Amino acid sequence: MSTVSNVISKTMSVEAAAREALGSPAVLTEFLEASQSHQEELRYASYQVLMVISEQRPAALYSHWGRFADMLGSTNSSFQAIAIKVLANLVAVDAEGRFESIFGRYFGILGGDKTVTAAYIAGNAWKIALAKPGLRAKVTDRLLGIDLVHRGKQRDLIKGHAIESFGHYFGEADAEDKKRMLAFARTEASNRSPRTKKAAKAFLNEFE
Repeated sequence: MSTVSNVISKTMSVEAAAREALGSPAVLTEFLEASQSHQEELRYASYQVLMVISEQRPAALYSHWGRFADMLGSTNSSFQAIAIKVLANLVAVDAEGRFESIFGRYFGILGGDKTVTAAYIAGNAWKIALAKPGLRAKVTDRLLGIDLVHRGKQRDLIKGHAIESFGHYFGEADAEDKKRMLAFARTEASNRSPRTKKAAKAFLNEFE
């Protein structure tokens, strides 16, 4: 039985599978390939393992950056979601400036009509803002512009994820961006989305 199958059947924990993949290029390849499977259980098992690796040992996946970057352009939102989350973790070890070359494609997903993938972009943006100081202002611009670009019907919900991201790097933002974040949160404190309203009020309570 393959390692992916063991994860699906729960005879092996996600953490144990991640350790096995880190010790075996063949097993890691198995999970990388499964991440692009159209079988949901295979894809989800792979996603769980790759997320653990990308969080704990991002350098182990850095050589596979291109695979995840390509997945950003997929018409399958599940593939996009995996790429969004894994790449956000790999930015921590991106000494070659690879993220800079895909910045537009990555944050361009905010301009789509899919709520889930746009929310993942907004919710993981703080990782890029912290790892890439030179991109911090651009990240903030993209998050503040959700109303202008998102083509779906759940802009209010996505803005809550953006505010939560702001909370992770508010202390590192420059003075002007801090003012813009606070102004944004004040506006959204009366948002019709309960989740976003809660996020805005929590942000203001902590930073205003």
